[in-house]
Amino acid sequence: MSTKKLFKKISLFMILFLGFFVLVEIAIRFALFISLNNYFNVNIPSPYRENMKQVHLAPIMESSWCRFDPVCYYIPKDGFFRGPGGQFDIPLQKQRGEVRILCLGDSTTYGDAVNFNESWPAVLNRLLNDRYPHTTITVLNAGIPGASSRQVKRVFQQYLTKYNADIVIWRKGTWLTDSLEINVTSGKVRLLLWRGLYELRLFRVLCLFIDRGKDWKWTTADKIHDYITKRDIPETGNGQFQSDLEIVKKIAKDNNVSYVLALDYIHKQQNGSLTSDYSLFQEKGLGPVVSTLESFKEKTKTTPLENIFVDDCHMTETGTHIIAHKVYDFLVEKDWVGVLSREKNQ
Repeated sequence: MSTKKLFKKISLFMILFLGFFVLVEIAIRFALFISLNNYFNVNIPSPYRENMKQVHLAPIMESSWCRFDPVCYYIPKDGFFRGPGGQFDIPLQKQRGEVRILCLGDSTTYGDAVNFNESWPAVLNRLLNDRYPHTTITVLNAGIPGASSRQVKRVFQQYLTKYNADIVIWRKGTWLTDSLEINVTSGKVRLLLWRGLYELRLFRVLCLFIDRGKDWKWTTADKIHDYITKRDIPETGNGQFQSDLEIVKKIAKDNNVSYVLALDYIHKQQNGSLTSDYSLFQEKGLGPVVSTLESFKEKTKTTPLENIFVDDCHMTETGTHIIAHKVYDFLVEKDWVGVLSREKNQ
């Protein structure tokens, strides 16, 4: 066979392979869009359906609300905090006497299913303003839909410390998925390669398939990210941390944050029972942490579970109010806001 014919065959094979790959990618994108639509239409109550679709059906990267970030995967484009009109930022400099509370988490903190005013940080803000009418209290909702524990920690470390919070509230579990040091060592080519992979729905589907049913310390996508970008993230952190929360507390202390509080994460099981990771906080000696499980269970005695949760973890207004009131009770009991207010006004 001549070199010319061989070259033509190889070229044809490459074109067919590339074409097949493109068709598969398009098919997966289309199938995922249809599947998510069907899921929302069948499983999510109509009052909450559109709110959740707005977030989950938008492309993760370069969507109307987020942009790619080489360290944190993706971050909100128009500001780090959810507000009545979408994402926004606030002045770094606080008002005199202002107490600033920063709520870190994923879609359950963001409040995927409810409007801004019914997310638990917004409800908490109203409760605290009623309790302390002479103190300026700002509760910031920094929840990022779909964010991992590592991502939430990194966004706090890289971007949110500059907002000079007095209290940080963490609602993202007890896992250790990162280290304290996250210096960027990757070249532009490696970052471009990672971004190209992450943009592919086929890549994400394969990672989800590999991770299915396995208890990874972090996902396959995270491992591939670390390998490509040559990040040195040992499985045990750097030997002194058991959880991303512990790293957040270290960063908070270094940035003059007065208090860090953790919240347990509630899941609704298929059999209708509720579970919490509160015991994991206790086992690791992490705290202070507020347990909301008993309050949710108590509510189910008078309210159907489907009126509290819209799926396995996202909540209706009833659920967000339960969380807000539990955090409010803790803050009042410990007098954190009162102490901060008195200190700032001396």
